[in-house]
Amino acid sequence: AKDPPSDPVVKDIKTTTPPKKEPPREKADPHSLMHKDGLLVFINTPKRARVYHEGTYLGDTRLQLTPRPGTYNLIFEVDGKKIARNVTVERKDELKTLMIEL
Repeated sequence: AKDPPSDPVVKDIKTTTPPKKEPPREKADPHSLMHKDGLLVFINTPKRARVYHEGTYLGDTRLQLTPRPGTYNLIFEVDGKKIARNVTVERKDELKTLMIEL
């Protein structure tokens, strides 16, 4: 009788941790501030920020919008902090970059 092999063969099983699932990225929906007859405005902030209007995620700064003239209450989220700012758009703001200090 043959002797059993002294070292049983152990397959090297690589334990792989499944990739961490990122939370689903919110889809930007800027249409609430995009109008055919609106003014081209760029919303910018010193640090990249997520921008919300009336609870809807519009996108990240530098954000291009075409709002109609008026005042909009926007929420800027930076590093998990939410900061509200009123942003006023006027006719004379045609092609304007609004730098929002947070």
